[in-house]
Amino acid sequence: NVLLVGGNANLPGFAHRVEMELRKLAPTNYDVRVYLPDNPVSYAWEGAKLFASRPGFQEKFSVDRINWESMKSNLMNQQDIWDNIMYKL
Repeated sequence: NVLLVGGNANLPGFAHRVEMELRKLAPTNYDVRVYLPDNPVSYAWEGAKLFASRPGFQEKFSVDRINWESMKSNLMNQQDIWDNIMYKL
């Protein structure tokens, strides 16, 4: 399953082209589905907004500036910091 998001998804024939190209690459016994939402430009943002509004999101997925700066001073890069936050789950 492929969900097309972003401005390019609005190009005429784009969804059909992606589906045909994927079909060529996938084994014949695999279903290939390409979905184009009504508004692909904002679809990913809307999904992230819904996810972020879930109860407990702020407690689980946020870090305050003091902790962020502390992790940065310990030479952690941004990916390491987010991995650390996700690991707390």
